Amino acid sequence: MALFGRDRGRIETDEQRALAHPTRFRIWGLYTEKPDRALTAVAFHADLVKEEGFRGLSVSQVGYHLACLQDAELIPVSIRG
Repeated sequence: MALFGRDRGRIETDEQRALAHPTRFRIWGLYTEKPDRALTAVAFHADLVKEEGFRGLSVSQVGYHLACLQDAELIPVSIRG
């Protein structure tokens, strides 16, 4: 639902804070490249560990960062398992 300006500044700040972390920024990038992908930590982890800077991440770390992006409403919450 559109906020029509109500609390828009707070939402923009939440989005900026969420995207300030390199792991979250890359997860968001993967999502925007393929929005119909599975929105699970396992799926994002499989793609992230293929990249040099993200090889040491665990699935639980990816899950945490994914949840931060979902809390900021940058990535929808998965309805798939």
